[in-house]
Amino acid sequence: MPDPPPTERSLHDSAQHVRCAPSDAKLRTTLADRASRAQLWEAIRLATISSAFRSAGVALPIPTSADAAGPSLNKLLQAAMSEFIRRTRPSLPAFVELVRCQPPGDYRPNKAMVPAVLAQQCRGYEHLDALLQIASEGVRVRLRRPLPRQTRFPRNHPSASERLPVLRANIRKEQDLFRCLVLDADIVEIWPESFASPFGVVNKGDDDTHTSGRVIHDLSYPEDGSVNAYTDPSNVPKATFEHCSSVAREILRCKLENPDHDVLVMAGDVASAYRNAYTHSAYVHMFAGFIPEDNAIIIDMSAAFGWTGSAGTYSVLGGAVAFIHGSTGSGTRRRGFYNYH
Repeated sequence: MPDPPPTERSLHDSAQHVRCAPSDAKLRTTLADRASRAQLWEAIRLATISSAFRSAGVALPIPTSADAAGPSLNKLLQAAMSEFIRRTRPSLPAFVELVRCQPPGDYRPNKAMVPAVLAQQCRGYEHLDALLQIASEGVRVRLRRPLPRQTRFPRNHPSASERLPVLRANIRKEQDLFRCLVLDADIVEIWPESFASPFGVVNKGDDDTHTSGRVIHDLSYPEDGSVNAYTDPSNVPKATFEHCSSVAREILRCKLENPDHDVLVMAGDVASAYRNAYTHSAYVHMFAGFIPEDNAIIIDMSAAFGWTGSAGTYSVLGGAVAFIHGSTGSGTRRRGFYNYH
């Protein structure tokens, strides 16, 4: 059965009350506090991983910037992690939990998401339970039946080899942020449940194709034996969205109210925002890939864009942002989704 289509929603009446928008000073303070907490958590992460590695006689390499000679993976980190795994033989979920600093008392995979704060700020949000589950433990993947064991890595799409520097640059960014694992390929002998899907690279707007592109993790290959084919769609949140006609109506309204002014639309790439949704440690094995040129297996620990459940997952996160925004106003403009505070 095909996945159910996303449904439209109206965000204008989603909030039960209007909260005052924070002042500029309050926003600056909040952003500064957030940056400080992020730095602290990163220091805790590195100290935790370093301590575990030292106990196994492995040195965690200091963070380094990408190679000035061209895009490359962090080979020192790849080697250190691989050697630690060979020596200690942890399960894949246990290693993921080490990298994310997920002790039993604080199992949040992404420390930037605080369930207590979300519960308060999103009280009344339709998908609050799903949001809190993502924040508390990560995204779960329910399958119709277990994935088959792979005997060899699938071949990547030709674009992955043709645009290898772009693929490496994208993977390196995620590696540096500890949102994916880059390991020597023989580690699959320790974690045979790892399931690899092909990589590809497609154009990203009008950017230079030699230096920019969007990495595709083809979770629909092979057609009858892929992660997407095995995913149970009945356990995936149903994607909802604000129809584009709503944006058109708002542009026309602004123009009618301000006929002598141009109406500008601010756009941006929200891909990095949705990478904040992390996959539950028990399911990351489903989102592996292989780069033969680097003898590297890549295990994506964030909710993958190409996964059949990603639209519903991102809808839960995007809907939470829209809910908070739509329930906040300046006191003079109370237009729900479009309130310009």
